[in-house]
Amino acid sequence: MKKISLLWICFNYPPLYSGASRQAWNLKRMIDAKFKDLIEITILSFDEKHVKSNKNDLIRIYLGKNIAYKLLAVFKLFNFILHNIKKFEIIHFHGLTGNLILLATFLKIFRKITIGKFTLLGDDDPTSIIRGVTRGVMKHLLFSSFDTFIIPNIAFLEVCHGYGVNESKFVNIPNGVDTERFSPESISGKKALRSRLGFAEEDILLCYVGPLESRKGVDMLIEVFNRLKMVNGIRERLKLILVGPLRESSIGKIIEGSPAKGDISVVGFTNKPEQYMKVADIFVLLSRKEGLPNALLEAMSCGLACVILNEAWSYALFRKGNGKYIIMVPPNI
Repeated sequence: MKKISLLWICFNYPPLYSGASRQAWNLKRMIDAKFKDLIEITILSFDEKHVKSNKNDLIRIYLGKNIAYKLLAVFKLFNFILHNIKKFEIIHFHGLTGNLILLATFLKIFRKITIGKFTLLGDDDPTSIIRGVTRGVMKHLLFSSFDTFIIPNIAFLEVCHGYGVNESKFVNIPNGVDTERFSPESISGKKALRSRLGFAEEDILLCYVGPLESRKGVDMLIEVFNRLKMVNGIRERLKLILVGPLRESSIGKIIEGSPAKGDISVVGFTNKPEQYMKVADIFVLLSRKEGLPNALLEAMSCGLACVILNEAWSYALFRKGNGKYIIMVPPNI
């Protein structure tokens, strides 16, 4: 049987970090392990940093931050597609932009199967993509150029209702969690792990896992933590753990300027975020934009109480009381 050849277009593929890239990486590993005789995957990644690859099935294109680099990236993408158009039967877009919609339209000329995955509500959902004077054209191209859409959160489907799109085009596939790796810790195990990581048994530990950036609401989290440190009875024991790479220098300045910075532990990137979740008491995620955050699912799997913002992405998931230990707070906290 001939293998199906699939081109997977995504952003910031590991070792670069993003939630969507982790999903793509995990899915590719699973497909390679279970369907290696049926499906052959080539990854094409747009990267924010220069990353070299010595693998034949991984093509990296530096996206850059100015318009010249972005135009060059688009040129390289179309050039790669033109030279390899006969190789791939299926093209999967893990994240969507206006340029990628145009590429999908181009691919339909060659009768390729196209799959689009929405990853971030407020960024690559239809309302965010279809805007400006070309909104009518982009709406038509978006919903006519893809055979199937994958959504990780039903909130995306609710956004698409306003465009009169047939629901049969959408497949809801939530992000998965390794429940063996992310699992509740025993009382004795938690005590020992806290000691090893430098936290006291009596500490009240708030934990955040993800990139340190404003989209994730880290600026808001620091402000809330500063206020909580003024509350008698808990301020001496309250600590904040920030696990993840610093994406914005402004966030670093906010942390440095915090009057409670002595009780803020900035861990940075780690391959073992689960150990910080296991020692924490509460997981906090004040994201302004999300799709379906991996870290939230992992924290829930660890048995943590979770505090999140009541935004479109979270309201659709938890409005009916799903999530026993989920607390949603208003954006103007």
